[in-house]
Amino acid sequence: MLRKVFLDIMPDGKLYGFPKAIPEHLITWYGGNDYGLSPEVRKWASEVEGYPKVNGKNVSFCHYIEDYRGLENED
Repeated sequence: MLRKVFLDIMPDGKLYGFPKAIPEHLITWYGGNDYGLSPEVRKWASEVEGYPKVNGKNVSFCHYIEDYRGLENED
């Protein structure tokens, strides 16, 4: 079972397809389920994943971890 960290953006992230899995190169794993995110996550969300650039007013970025079963693990 793999762990994936997902980013969601409130209030309108769903209009842009969020929550989305954050690429591994933007996550620092500390052990277990402890992790940290690179400051580049906002840049990734806006420049790569299409979320409009915002100044942070009335916008909340949130992230969470889930166990993820990839296609390689399916029977």
